[in-house]
Amino acid sequence: MIVKGNPYDDIYTVNNQYIVRFKELTNDKMVVDGLELQIDTRYNRMHYASEQAIVVATMEDDQIEVGDRLILQYLVVEQKNNIGQDEYGYYQTVDRDQIFAIMRGEDEIIMLDGFILVKPELTSSNKYEDKGGVLMPKAEVSGKERTGTVTHIGNEITNIAVGDRVKLHKSAPYELTINGELYYRIRANVGVLWKYKK
Repeated sequence: MIVKGNPYDDIYTVNNQYIVRFKELTNDKMVVDGLELQIDTRYNRMHYASEQAIVVATMEDDQIEVGDRLILQYLVVEQKNNIGQDEYGYYQTVDRDQIFAIMRGEDEIIMLDGFILVKPELTSSNKYEDKGGVLMPKAEVSGKERTGTVTHIGNEITNIAVGDRVKLHKSAPYELTINGELYYRIRANVGVLWKYKK
């Protein structure tokens, strides 16, 4: 796929690294009751880090392709990974182990390297949490249990299937928002305690 304005179109990366382009490195806007607020991200930059970027350079004959949208670890936006900036965005290097999934087209999500996505079981709450100086309604996990339904898995995972209801280790959930929906990103071999019988 051709990526508009790609200065790295004539290279292949090496050593399990890729080059990605972020439109913005942090998500510094929030909408509350229809009002858009600007957030000062300087004091907690990683909390507001962008988690998705477009691939502009990849390894030769790799599963990840130029033009893919990647779901990434928040540390990718650190300054040490920056290799340039232009009118199209910020160019960062990313290691393979910082990539959780590939997004192709509108709906296709390809999980990588033992990761799964779980849709958490949530209940609404009247409690609030501080989101960078703004009090926001807080969603709580049902009964303080870390449970949910598996929505996406990688090909190498054989003991868990899409649709399984699972119990998660308390420190395993890593929250991601994909197309406006909340998911937990889990490493299946350490984050899932058990699955429930159907």
